[in-house]
Amino acid sequence: MLFKNLVFHRLPAEWTSAAADLEGQLAGRTLQPCGPFEMSNRGWVPVTSGGRLLHTVNQQHMIALGDNQKLLPGSIVRQVAQERAEIQAGEQGFPVGRKQMRDLRARVADELRARALTRRRVTRAWIDPQGGWFGIDAGGVARAETVVEILGDTLGSFAPLAIETERSPHAAMTSWLLRGEAPLRFSIDDDLELRAADKSKTIIRYTRHPLDGKEIQAHLASGKYPTRLGLTWNDRVSFVLTDKLQVKRLEFLEMGKDPAAGDDEVDPAEQFDIDFAVMAGELLPSLAYLEAQLKKEIESGKMRISLEPRGLVVSLQQATFFPSGEDTLAPATYSSLEKVAIAMRKLPNPVRLEGHTDAIPIHTARFRSNWELSAARAIAVLDLLTGRFEIPRERLAIAGYADTAPLAANDSEAGRARNRRVDIVILSHQQALTEPVPAATAAALPPAMQAGAPQTIGVPHAPM
Repeated sequence: MLFKNLVFHRLPAEWTSAAADLEGQLAGRTLQPCGPFEMSNRGWVPVTSGGRLLHTVNQQHMIALGDNQKLLPGSIVRQVAQERAEIQAGEQGFPVGRKQMRDLRARVADELRARALTRRRVTRAWIDPQGGWFGIDAGGVARAETVVEILGDTLGSFAPLAIETERSPHAAMTSWLLRGEAPLRFSIDDDLELRAADKSKTIIRYTRHPLDGKEIQAHLASGKYPTRLGLTWNDRVSFVLTDKLQVKRLEFLEMGKDPAAGDDEVDPAEQFDIDFAVMAGELLPSLAYLEAQLKKEIESGKMRISLEPRGLVVSLQQATFFPSGEDTLAPATYSSLEKVAIAMRKLPNPVRLEGHTDAIPIHTARFRSNWELSAARAIAVLDLLTGRFEIPRERLAIAGYADTAPLAANDSEAGRARNRRVDIVILSHQQALTEPVPAATAAALPPAMQAGAPQTIGVPHAPM
């Protein structure tokens, strides 16, 4: 297995380094032994034993950063210094003073440093010039940043771009868990970590545990949000995705020795090339698809989703769902709203449908003001959810805000377009306490979520 974890970036847009030039620059900073008074040293090492500093297969590159660190525990320095302090105190006839002790520790540290054993750690990085990826086999961000820093010093300039997404990873993972399915070609595995958004910061972990039960839905409803989720791409690559967009426990399911090969030995160098080619070939499509799923807005911009303290907010953009100045939903949008209805069925929370308009006044035969238009559009969504998708009416409420709650300034068409919307708000547990809940809805809630119970209803929301 080549990589176990993956912290990935995008290569700089101006990346043009040819393989020969890159290898020459790496050769200018190879790993050297630590000097007598050095505790650590970093530099580039051959990717394979006796190999090259830049290993290339099918135009995919791999490099390796070596890190020599001397092992000199502070407890050993203190122990030896104390033993010598006792000897010195006996010789001089009085205890060793603070300054003498500091000097003694410094001399002992210098003496032991020259004789300390050295541990070497190697971190590999993968460069995909064609796809624009830069991935580091690191279990944490700090180690990955060290590779980026040393490569920048080596090349003179190297600034890979962080992966930015329109939807936060934990919002996307929450959506997948609520729907019970991941995006196309991905499947949800049986590993999950949930964290509470309140001050308790409670963490719940599931390992090798089915994630499609009511227990998971209840945790999501109580306000916990996922920070790690196991996924498998196309039955070929499995990994755990974190809310920091890091990939953990990377495993290539098709990588392994062919049973038909018998006991024939494969040359290690040849096997390394095979593994590297398989790894790159499997990772490229999965990373590209995962980035696309997280980066695009729901339904390619038809909706916006956000996690707010008041709850899970799904914004329906007017340009997609309603003709201008009307309150009739476009039939082509029904399939999009069905997905929202599926998520709503899995939570007991009250839902508020909020209509919003821009600041341009309206006065037609049907609508005398933006107040009437915003309320009518909220009612149109209510009618579809209750009539076509059988969401209980008792769970829903409508509100018309006209132009009083804009998301953007109304001085441009782009800003006005953002403001023309209907928000579907699945209320959080804090917000739900302030809402009047019909008796029938309250009776249908689990006992722990009813009024007066220690716990309250809610949906995942962003940490405050």
